[in-house]
Amino acid sequence: MEPQVTTEQQICNALALPDPVTAVSCLIHVVQQQPYAETVACIADTYESLASVNPSGADCLAQTLVLLNESPDVPNIAKHAPRRNPDQGTFSETLNLFLYEVISAAIAEPTSDPAAIAPTNPFFVGSVISASAVKYGLFASAAQIGAVALGIHFPGIEYQLYSGPEAYEELALGACLQLLIAGSVFSDIGQLGRNKGQLLPSLKSLLTNKTIKEPNGKKLLQVTIEHAEKGFPSDFSSGEAWNILFPVEAPTNSFPVGSATSTAAATRGYVAQIGSFVYRLFFGH
Repeated sequence: MEPQVTTEQQICNALALPDPVTAVSCLIHVVQQQPYAETVACIADTYESLASVNPSGADCLAQTLVLLNESPDVPNIAKHAPRRNPDQGTFSETLNLFLYEVISAAIAEPTSDPAAIAPTNPFFVGSVISASAVKYGLFASAAQIGAVALGIHFPGIEYQLYSGPEAYEELALGACLQLLIAGSVFSDIGQLGRNKGQLLPSLKSLLTNKTIKEPNGKKLLQVTIEHAEKGFPSDFSSGEAWNILFPVEAPTNSFPVGSATSTAAATRGYVAQIGSFVYRLFFGH
């Protein structure tokens, strides 16, 4: 008798598929069988975990979740409570709640360790996940706009209040990753969009102030500046951007089945508060 495959394993196996359409078909089946908030939370956590294993494939994962979100076949989601008529919400509403937690935590806090400019750095991975989500319209929040603004020392942002000089390089690299992957969107939303003309000078100030010292990081900044000079006419793929900073890893959209870990679940629930300026960035108050 074969061992029963758990819901978590089914979700991991589905998201690991390279074809978003096939992946969505499998995920719809899982959600229809288990239409609970716990199932949606598992999807969000597995999304983050698989992207951490292979940041180059973040675009593929985001596309899969967009298709899932838009499918008319996903049911409403019930809060898993022992009641006859549990509260329900749409799949999209529920997924957005968990994506907010996962993505906000992923970009909340750099390590502030100069030796941490490595492909295992969760802040860089989180920046790629965030950018892919923004690019494909999966999820965008004030926290994501704020992370970019902090990283490039955008005018009006008192970045000194939110991080020390030891974190500036990491924040800048994360912002460059986000702008390369989703600059066409970021440059049109929130404070970044309202003051689009300040994006290029802010990026150039990082070069003038020698904020980035790591050689491949300098290349990433230069490419981002060149892209901004053209007005972000198109977006880089997650793999293309990631491989400028970490060129040893070949771009791929494949994920090793079963590679998702429980680290995302451990971090979910911790959502750092970047500060009240985040809301001003998004809403303009």
